Amino acid sequence: MNTVLSDTNGLQVFDYSVKLLIIGDLSVGKSALLNAYEAGRVCASGSFPPSQRECQQKTIELCGKRLLLKIWDTRGQEKYRSLTASYYRGAHGCLILFDVTNLTTFENVQTWYDDLMEYSSASNVQIILVGVINTDREREVPRERGEKYGIGHNLPYMEVDIKNDKDSVNTVMNKLLYMIIKSAERHSTMAILPVNVKGKQLAKTCCSCC
Repeated sequence: MNTVLSDTNGLQVFDYSVKLLIIGDLSVGKSALLNAYEAGRVCASGSFPPSQRECQQKTIELCGKRLLLKIWDTRGQEKYRSLTASYYRGAHGCLILFDVTNLTTFENVQTWYDDLMEYSSASNVQIILVGVINTDREREVPRERGEKYGIGHNLPYMEVDIKNDKDSVNTVMNKLLYMIIKSAERHSTMAILPVNVKGKQLAKTCCSCC
């Protein structure tokens, strides 16, 4: 059984409270990725019920650290493009998504990257560029092009198959969280907060990179 520390008031104590962003063009797979990660499963149809919340909360244990994740996704509400300062403020990590079968979504990655750099209040926000695979359509962005962009901006590049491969989603999320933990250990930028999750148990995640 996973153990969770509690303070004298009965609040569960986490090592880090982490704000994550998932950004990218409309319909690149942001909500599908988040739902697959939240549920720990992949829907065979690749279709997920829409959520009414833009911020999802998840508690996990990774590399011996207890994490409270607050994951923000525009959920198709492009109004956030005009509210960038409040959306990006305080983010510790970000996934920038594009659809490998849609060249335009890749070409727009730079705009999303620039917004993040301009409006994020954390100078050391951790970022992964993610190409979303769609096996139903022909690929327009070669893997090598994504890797080249990543090298040019000092970003890891990874690909996920949300529809068919749950492990690819978990691998990307765990990589981002590992980067955040290591950054926090160097810079001490993340809050250590007592959080009451009312009986929720930590999902313990194996981290092969530790």
